[in-house]
Amino acid sequence: MLLKNFALTSRLSYVITLFLSFELMFGVTGNIIISASAEPKGTGSGMVKSITMQSKIAEPKDTTETFSAMGIISSLIFQTRINNTSDLATAQKSILSGEWLIHNTGGIITAFVAKFNQVLDDGTRWHTYQLFNFTTGKNARIQLTSDDSTIFSGTVDIKLNNTVVWKNIKLTVFILKGNTIIFSLDDKAIGDHFRDQPIYGTVVSLKKDNDTNTDALKSSRGQF
Repeated sequence: MLLKNFALTSRLSYVITLFLSFELMFGVTGNIIISASAEPKGTGSGMVKSITMQSKIAEPKDTTETFSAMGIISSLIFQTRINNTSDLATAQKSILSGEWLIHNTGGIITAFVAKFNQVLDDGTRWHTYQLFNFTTGKNARIQLTSDDSTIFSGTVDIKLNNTVVWKNIKLTVFILKGNTIIFSLDDKAIGDHFRDQPIYGTVVSLKKDNDTNTDALKSSRGQF
């Protein structure tokens, strides 16, 4: 069922679904605010454009601007173009596996890195990637809501096999309920490496500025 849903869902529908979920989450206390200055200049992916449209919605209550989070990247990229098929069950797949880390202090990202491997399901075409040097607009304020959710956009540099190949690539990051993370890159700018599909992961630990002890960390899910 998941594969069929994936096959019928375009990138635009991913965005619509994510924003509908955020409307439900913030229907009582308010909506997330995304500063227009947080958006990179120029045209970008459909997700980045959609977030820009949400730039003037109200700020939610009970937010924090200081938090640290880390987790695991575990995702599939369906390579339907390689063997020219729309059947995801038989399509070749790239397996993505790695780790990520984010520190946000006073509404500003002070540390950001995502490292992961990519390999086809037949064991060929092994690659390594690193997303780093994350930058937002000067006036952007990144906030975590009371249910541990946030959306922020900016640009990153990308290493491919330990060599910097792309710079200033648009990126939107979603953290949802402190459990999942989604990285959405401007895939056209990097040669369609991820077939215009988001990269998914999970949150291993999350600590906010008002957490005073290690029990606040979601360490029950494991440590690196």
